[in-house]
Amino acid sequence: MFEPMYKITQLNIYPIKGMAGIAVHEAAIATGGFELDRNWMLVNKDNEFISQRNLPSMALAMVHDRNEFIEISYLGAHISFRKDEVYGIPILTKVWDDFPMAYRVNPEIDLTLSNWFNMEISLVKIIPSSREVPVGYVNDTYDLSFADGFPYLLIGESSLGNLNEKIAEKVSMNRFRPNLVFSGGEAFVEDTFNEFLIGSTLFKMAKPCARCTVTTINQETAVQGKEPLATLAKYRTFNNKVMFGVNLIALNKNGTIRVGDPLVPFVGNN
Repeated sequence: MFEPMYKITQLNIYPIKGMAGIAVHEAAIATGGFELDRNWMLVNKDNEFISQRNLPSMALAMVHDRNEFIEISYLGAHISFRKDEVYGIPILTKVWDDFPMAYRVNPEIDLTLSNWFNMEISLVKIIPSSREVPVGYVNDTYDLSFADGFPYLLIGESSLGNLNEKIAEKVSMNRFRPNLVFSGGEAFVEDTFNEFLIGSTLFKMAKPCARCTVTTINQETAVQGKEPLATLAKYRTFNNKVMFGVNLIALNKNGTIRVGDPLVPFVGNN
């Protein structure tokens, strides 16, 4: 039986930006990334996004897909809201240099989250087509959710293995919050991919992914340290940025990806 050189071993979605992800067996390609991925986020009183960068305890907020509902669990407490739930008028939010439009979800959810995290917080849902992938990476226009800059992040298992050989305390893949993980090939082979197929979906590599301090937060405890960023900086620094994984754009605007699917680079791209 034919065994592909590269194979998808993990698929993850992160419905609420900055909170824990959900491992799934299959994921649908939507206009701004995987279906449900980063469709919601927390904002402060100025409607600027909140993430683990300024609130590490978000790592302990577990997110669950409950059919028509999204449930959040945090330190034994639970809240939920309908996926289609919104209230009020559209608001302008801020994600880095972008200003996507969004709706607030539920004032009671806002109150609970504010109490959990001890700061004024609102949960918002993106309005589709209010944000696009940065210009210069593709010829067409592609929607973007509340993700930092691109719809998808891909990392090879060999790359994590290479890193873990260099540090005393091993780290898990969830430190890097990838959407797609694959097996096969040497460490950092993903850096060499340009365009490739997974199932019937054509992906294009936009750029290597610059990493931030979120990678230094233990996703099980929310305790922050220096690794793995300190070690990665010694051998994965390019143009003063630490790179690990690659950002992707799906050139298809629909389709389904499954765990076990082969990842097939175009000839000359690996």
